Amino acid sequence: MHMTAKNLIDPFSLDSTLEVASLELRFVNHQPYYWVNREKLFNAQTGAEKGEITEEEARKIAKTYIKGDYEIESTEYLTETGSHHEYRGRPLPAWAIHFNHPEKLTAYIDIEETTIPKGKYAFFTIPRQEEWTLILNKNWEQHLADDYYQADDVIRIEVTAEKEMPLTERLTYTIEDKGEGSGAIRMSWEKLSISLPFKTD
Repeated sequence: MHMTAKNLIDPFSLDSTLEVASLELRFVNHQPYYWVNREKLFNAQTGAEKGEITEEEARKIAKTYIKGDYEIESTEYLTETGSHHEYRGRPLPAWAIHFNHPEKLTAYIDIEETTIPKGKYAFFTIPRQEEWTLILNKNWEQHLADDYYQADDVIRIEVTAEKEMPLTERLTYTIEDKGEGSGAIRMSWEKLSISLPFKTD
């Protein structure tokens, strides 16, 4: 679950006036960007500074979260969150993409995509009435949650559970191909389904 890029420029040649305190390589719609000081994006191949993720980009990314051909009903640009938002305690600004779905599904898109090295991971879920926490943990050999330590989490994200789905009689995990290197790990049981989106190179 990782992406690679070629022909990257030297990040320290981006802006002679920029004092680099932190530097990360991020991907937006499969394009590599340097995320400098956790506040500025630069194209890692051209050096051009990029603004925040656009609404169009956020809508495209959100489509990888939701199974089915549900239409996007509306978008919302968040600089702060209220009690009605499921997106709390996470990086801002962000986009909230609302789908025309019986369960009023919403995907939240921010700049901080996580790169996951190739390997084996334990997969945990924390179910709640509407929102579930999905966790990938480095200790893949642990027995249930007896040896679980949060410090070993690779990612921990919040997703909205999809309800009233076609009946799945057994707990089932599937890998969905969304095209263009995108996909989702989907867990289904009875009439409930959750998915963890990902991108590959």
